[in-house]
Amino acid sequence: MIRLIVLGHSSDDKGRQLEVLTASILKSLKYTDITMNVVGKGGNELDVVAKFSTPHISGELIHPVVCECKAYKTKVDITDWLKFLGKFYTASLEDSKTMGIMIALSGANGNVIGAYDGILKLKIPVYLVSGDDLLKHLSSIFKIPPYDIIRQKVSYYTEDHIHSCDLLYYDSEIYWSIKFKDRYTILSSQGDCLEVGSEVDLVAMNSPKLPYVNLYEEAHTKRKRLIINKLIIYKLLLDERRNTKEELISYCAKAGYEIPTDEEFHTILLDNPFVTTVESQYEFHRSTSLAFYQYYLQFVYPVDIIKTRYYQDNIDCDLIKEIEKVQGGIHIPEEAYENCILMLRYSPTSLSYAVSADEAITRNRQDGKALFSEMEVVHSAWFMRKVASSFNQDSSNVDLIQILYNEFGIQGVNLSSNISIQTQAGQKDIKLDVPLIYAPLTIGENTKIVPIVPINTKDTK
Repeated sequence: MIRLIVLGHSSDDKGRQLEVLTASILKSLKYTDITMNVVGKGGNELDVVAKFSTPHISGELIHPVVCECKAYKTKVDITDWLKFLGKFYTASLEDSKTMGIMIALSGANGNVIGAYDGILKLKIPVYLVSGDDLLKHLSSIFKIPPYDIIRQKVSYYTEDHIHSCDLLYYDSEIYWSIKFKDRYTILSSQGDCLEVGSEVDLVAMNSPKLPYVNLYEEAHTKRKRLIINKLIIYKLLLDERRNTKEELISYCAKAGYEIPTDEEFHTILLDNPFVTTVESQYEFHRSTSLAFYQYYLQFVYPVDIIKTRYYQDNIDCDLIKEIEKVQGGIHIPEEAYENCILMLRYSPTSLSYAVSADEAITRNRQDGKALFSEMEVVHSAWFMRKVASSFNQDSSNVDLIQILYNEFGIQGVNLSSNISIQTQAGQKDIKLDVPLIYAPLTIGENTKIVPIVPINTKDTK
């Protein structure tokens, strides 16, 4: 369960923050005449009175409201709950229209939840705001996205598993405290990394006793290291010879990636399984072609790699057989090998898909066979369809088009698909043909190869 923790530089500051937050929550619940009575010791609890109006045949009924807001780091227990019920009972003796509301920022334990369910059945006007109900109100007040969205954003930066998550409040702002196994990070209410500043320092004071990590900076560093590794591989494959350290550093610098020190250069190369040192120089370390494509085509990569002889020559029938194993032992018809190889050679997106297990296929296979024999043809057809759709995706990639046109003489592609829609009224067939012609376009001194859709003048008359 996600807790909400109120922050403060001192007990008094924390108490003031709790007052503002509680008022915001009660206003969102349509309570009026909100008065903060007593802030408890340490700023962890707050007594509140308010009013609530309901429609009545004679006008509006005004209900006095007794409220407590608990900002404990642990869940509210049955003792706290019974004390609150005592306050509500005393107030209801003075006015039978009295309502009670407890706001438990860190949730309530099972005993309290059970007791509250019993009160709801008796239709006693006492309400507990915690857990999902509290998150719903906070989302409305502070425009917080659902936790699933935050988790997805975190996954963009790191593969670390989220151990726990808390919401933090200070100065009318909400923050996410994300705890991993051995470190934590702090995000804005929208899931963005925070700049180092007073807010981060304050949050850090109230966060787990673990090392802090800025996910964006970490991801940026990893991305830079990965690109440099791939630039080095590309340079070695393009030259087809050993390179000195100075040559490789100079090439990376021309590509916009400075390497400040020799130590950093060697540290970066520690992550590279395809570069080895020979007589103080560096050369490409040949491994299985499958492992190479799996490594190189993950995440970001210089698309120029497809120009190298190693990249092209190793996309062959042997690779197709390895791909079949990766995809759970599917059987691509041998007559389709040639077409498959052609698409894989000219489409990095197709190749990246092919060399990584497709769970839509593999989860329905075991011991190299489909769970049902009838699915064998379906799996191979699905695979070829995904390869083709990835090829279509790359056909309008401007950077790739330059290479396809200049290096391989490819002057265009035709994107075609047939769709049959079955209805009660019958079948509707739709055929789509989109020819793309690659042609040079000169603007000033620069010439680019661009995709052009030719106009069929016959159809426009």
